[in-house]
Amino acid sequence: MGTGAVQDGLSDILQLAELLALNQPEQAALDRHAPTLLEHVGEFTDHFYTWLETVPATAKFISHMPTYQLNRLKGHLAEHYRSMVAAQIDQDRAAALVELGQMHHRLGVSISWICGAYAAFAQELNRTLLEIPPEDRELLRSAIYKRIHLDEGWHLAGYRRAHLSGIQLREGFYDALRITNQVLSSSTSVSTLLHAAVHTLEKRLQLPLVWVGTVDSHTHWLRIRAAAGPVAAYARKLRIYSLPTQAEGHGPGGIALATGKVVVSDWRNPDPSFSPWIARIRHFGITGSIAAPFQTNDGHRGLLSIYRTQAAPFPFGAEELLPRLAADIGAALTRIQTDRALKRLQRCQQALEKVNQMLLSAPAPEEIYKLLSEIIMQSTDAVLAYVSVIDAQHTLARIVSSGLDNSCHLPATVSIDPTKPEGWGVTGQVYRLNACVTIADARHDPNLTPWMENVRKYRQGGFAGFPIPGLYGRPEAVLVVIARQGSFFTPDIKKLLTQLANNAGVALQSHRQRHRLEHLSIHDPLTGLPNRAYFEQTTNAALGRVDRTGNFLAIGMMDLDNFKEVNDTLGHAAGDELLKTVAARIVATLRSGDAAARLGGDEFGLLLNLKAPDNLTEAADRLLEAVQQPIDWNGEKISVAARLGFTVYPLDKADRPSLLRHADAALYNAKEGPHSVEIFESALAERIEKRFRIRQNFPAALAAGRIEFFLEPQADMRAGKLEGVEPVASGTKITRS
Repeated sequence: MGTGAVQDGLSDILQLAELLALNQPEQAALDRHAPTLLEHVGEFTDHFYTWLETVPATAKFISHMPTYQLNRLKGHLAEHYRSMVAAQIDQDRAAALVELGQMHHRLGVSISWICGAYAAFAQELNRTLLEIPPEDRELLRSAIYKRIHLDEGWHLAGYRRAHLSGIQLREGFYDALRITNQVLSSSTSVSTLLHAAVHTLEKRLQLPLVWVGTVDSHTHWLRIRAAAGPVAAYARKLRIYSLPTQAEGHGPGGIALATGKVVVSDWRNPDPSFSPWIARIRHFGITGSIAAPFQTNDGHRGLLSIYRTQAAPFPFGAEELLPRLAADIGAALTRIQTDRALKRLQRCQQALEKVNQMLLSAPAPEEIYKLLSEIIMQSTDAVLAYVSVIDAQHTLARIVSSGLDNSCHLPATVSIDPTKPEGWGVTGQVYRLNACVTIADARHDPNLTPWMENVRKYRQGGFAGFPIPGLYGRPEAVLVVIARQGSFFTPDIKKLLTQLANNAGVALQSHRQRHRLEHLSIHDPLTGLPNRAYFEQTTNAALGRVDRTGNFLAIGMMDLDNFKEVNDTLGHAAGDELLKTVAARIVATLRSGDAAARLGGDEFGLLLNLKAPDNLTEAADRLLEAVQQPIDWNGEKISVAARLGFTVYPLDKADRPSLLRHADAALYNAKEGPHSVEIFESALAERIEKRFRIRQNFPAALAAGRIEFFLEPQADMRAGKLEGVEPVASGTKITRS
């Protein structure tokens, strides 16, 4: 209803102005203090819309409103506030407020919102009265409340007029809209929602055809998602383009999508722009259509269309109400998408928590990759998740973990070489960019051509890849997640998946650090051989194996003869190089089941697994030959000799500490005697024990006077000639402690 039509019927509405007219003192007070009353209008509008966000009926509307639109509404509210205080009370103002009420009714603004605004006006102006001199407050309060009640009365009068006139328009649609909106509000599936909506409209309004479709954001073609009615076959081959660049974009649907406005068409005398559909229109007897576009909050577009035939005209008011129903469909789709996105986000957050808890134990790399892919598959609706590890040459990525069973074929390796087509897949791009890469529609991405068969076969819509950080700032691996739709990868989802990949990288470094510390704790840092502590543990394990298998174990010690001279003559660097070379040569001679360790200095421990004790001689010769080969050091040849001492279990049935001592005793005897290799025997133990006791007790025996010294002559008996003397010590029982 235009302004003129409103003015023609204002006689009853203007009577309200007479009842609420300001007297002269009230008007004077209002004119005098209007500037003060309007000082805080900006703060008031901000407070009012903040309040609306707490009201369930308006919170969702406000929260999804673009900033520019919200600012525009705040501007309108501020202008209303100013005009209510300062504008003339006349027929023009009454007409403007009545039309505003009608517009609010058309926009679906609730009466509670309108009444809430006037209540907020009263509260704000009442608060401002505290800044007015006391003598004018009551007079000004009376004037303000009259103005508020008058504005509210005119506003609601326009709202009521629109409501009464709309009742007739909605009679045909009321039942259908009610049921359809029940469906829209309760459905959790897009397919269920759209099919229920079109079938409800077709049945309740007795339409020949109702359909709803959505636009593919990449191809720009409309896809019919649901259709109902006696001529539903018309929609099965319907082709509509959402841009005017093709003939299929010039019809009502294309124009509605391009302009964002409802398009009403009479097809009884179609113009040339209808040429793609004329034959089918005539075949099905269609005489007209209404196409109402809608859009979801994430920008996806759709179209709701109803059709008529000569025998089935449109219900009264369809042109006005169909766009609102289309908007409801868009809002319902947004709700479902928002709910799904929230659930996906929650599942991804749960996945992140699970992964973080499990990564605390710093498992091995392949366990980390398996954990990542499996939890993503369990916690989200991704169709595939896998991890590819980059090889040392940086040309291939080996797929080491997959979140799917064998129903989906995955190659063993993926190229990351940019000179090959396969190198432009997700893994290659992520590796080179060292950043997340998302492919919104795999079906139309030329980089995925080598994998297109899988993309189509397994309905893979969206791809996203995330670098798993490694050393030196390059990805060590790439996590790839595949979903049915590219819309799965919202910014929040990508942020969480990026965090998952980063956490996996931290776990990899933690595992390496722990492995390195464990290695250092049981290995010699110079030669890389196990140290004494680990050698003793290994000896225990080897003894257990011998007990189970019935074999023999030679426990040996090796010492280098002239290592100190090499250190003193050529320096410690030469000595270190000598030890590393000897260690490498020892390892090279070992066979399966054997072990070696550096026990300290130039001493090495050996464990040789023997089928028979006689095999020890061959093994010892092999070791000596390897060690005694000359070593090059800065142009010089360094030659060393080695001594070996062994004891053989179970011929020697001692416990592990005693076995090690026996091997050490055999080495000692080899160093003292003419042979390079000595094998422990009980007699050797007695000799060594006796020698040890003498050396230990000699000082005490000397101090106690039990030792006497003599000079014993040395003579040539045949010649009868004294050649010299030899000092001799004589004593008793010095071997006892």
